[in-house]
This record gives sequence, C-alpha cells and structure tokens, in this order.
Amino acid sequence: GCLCDTGYTGEICNIVECLGGGNCTGHGICLEGGICICQKGYFGSGCETIDVAAKCSDHGYPNAEGNCICDLWFTGPDCSIALCLNNCSGQGTCNSMSGICDCDVGWTAADCSKQLCTKNCSGHGVCSDSEGVCLCQ
Repeated sequence: GCLCDTGYTGEICNIVECLGGGNCTGHGICLEGGICICQKGYFGSGCETIDVAAKCSDHGYPNAEGNCICDLWFTGPDCSIALCLNNCSGQGTCNSMSGICDCDVGWTAADCSKQLCTKNCSGHGVCSDSEGVCLCQ
C-alpha cells in the first residue's frame, strides 16, 4: 500500500482529505474534494473555530464542551428561546421570539399579573391594581 502525503487518502492517495482530522473536526460534513460544510456555530476550513455569536444565537456563549450558557431571559440548546417575566403569571402566553407576554382577557402588565376591573368601574370608582376590584367613590 501507499503511504499518502498529508491531506490525501485512499488506496492510491487520490482522495483529498478534509481538514480537521479528515472529518471537519466533527463539526461539519466533508464533501468530495476535501471541502468542509460546517454546522451552525462553527467556521474555518476544517470547521475548527467556534462562532460564539452564531452558536448561541447572540444570547449566550459556549462552554468548554461547546454547550451554550445562555444569557438571562434566554434558554434552549442554542439560546434562541426568549423567556417571559414570571412566565406571564399563568395569565397569558409567552412569545418565545420576543419574550413579551400576550395577556389573557381581563389581565394586564408586563407579566400579566394585574387583573383589570370590569367595565372600568363604570366610571364611578377606582380599580384596585392588585385585585382587579372596583373601589367605589
């Protein structure tokens, strides 16, 4: 058998080997001709460099094992899911793209924690913010 020069493999040394140990450092797909197509979050001719911003969606950073440590208010394997304040207090739906609560009918505030008074107290009272109860005047 042949002893191939660095960067070549095969029975007659005619196959160009991908960089990164021949397998794009385990972070990409090796195409014919020795070209690496890198996974999201990696770049370089052998996919050897971590693209910190892309890997963790600009909302975190990868640790030594390559797993994302997400910033506050973000979660998911790539930190792409926005968290909502107090999980919308159970009175709304969290928009995982924006991190903004869509409050259920009758609830308000950034975290949907304040109950609205019925018909704005008919114009004859003040709404108690904490309980959604009309205080008559």
